[in-house]
Amino acid sequence: MSVAARVDERLTPDRVQSVSFPQARLGRRGLDEDHVRAFCAHVERELVTLLNEKAALWEEASRTRLPADLQRRVPQPSARLP
Repeated sequence: MSVAARVDERLTPDRVQSVSFPQARLGRRGLDEDHVRAFCAHVERELVTLLNEKAALWEEASRTRLPADLQRRVPQPSARLP
């Protein structure tokens, strides 16, 4: 999978493992920095989305008043991210 082709799609473990970055331009070593940064930004957005979804689900479950013993066993997530 190339980075630019799937920036707007949800990440899966398979997609993360299959990502490939182009080589840096002539005269530079390593990977293309712009592609690596774009992928890192995509991973960050996805993590924020997942953490916010998790926090929302926790709030919803809390409103439905889970039994007290179950609430003690499930760790409460931290506050939502921006």
